[in-house]
Amino acid sequence: MRPLLYRLMYAVGFTPWDRDVPSAELVELVKELPDPHGRRALDLGCGTGSNAIYLAGLGWDVVGVDTAPNAIAQARRRAKAAGVDPRLLVGDVTELSRMSLGGPFDLLVDRGLMHALPDPVRVGYAREITEVARPGCVLLMTGFWAGKAFTPGTPGLEAGVISGLLGAAWELERKGEAEDGRFVLLLFRRRDRHP
Repeated sequence: MRPLLYRLMYAVGFTPWDRDVPSAELVELVKELPDPHGRRALDLGCGTGSNAIYLAGLGWDVVGVDTAPNAIAQARRRAKAAGVDPRLLVGDVTELSRMSLGGPFDLLVDRGLMHALPDPVRVGYAREITEVARPGCVLLMTGFWAGKAFTPGTPGLEAGVISGLLGAAWELERKGEAEDGRFVLLLFRRRDRHP
């Protein structure tokens, strides 16, 4: 989805993808991860903050980034109501290394962002998340399967394509279904060293 259309949809309140609860896949994943205290998470395309707020409530140091100012404003209100304080920023995921994010991350969450990005933007996105991820970082990515998106022009996710974009710095650890089979789940880990 194009950023202007995305911002417009948030401005008029038509966001059928937005949830008031964290993704079930994220809830399950964090059970497998080490204690969150002192660990950092980045919610890419955070929308109204459901995943960021959930992680902050568990003790993660969380940053959420979204291109839609209205989404970030809603996320800030929701975080305040929940009694947590993730950093929620309006920004472009292809410029993460130019933002003041505060250091490398241990967990990256992408629920429905990469699947909508056009190919030229995907290259910048892959470069930037690699820059901000510390070795061992886990990347949870969910989105429409390639060829099964409900909006025209949405490329979706295909494990081989995404692995190729991320390059040797990342290893695909898991591929499966998400959102009751409507989405694909890809779980990557940032390698300590790469060829």
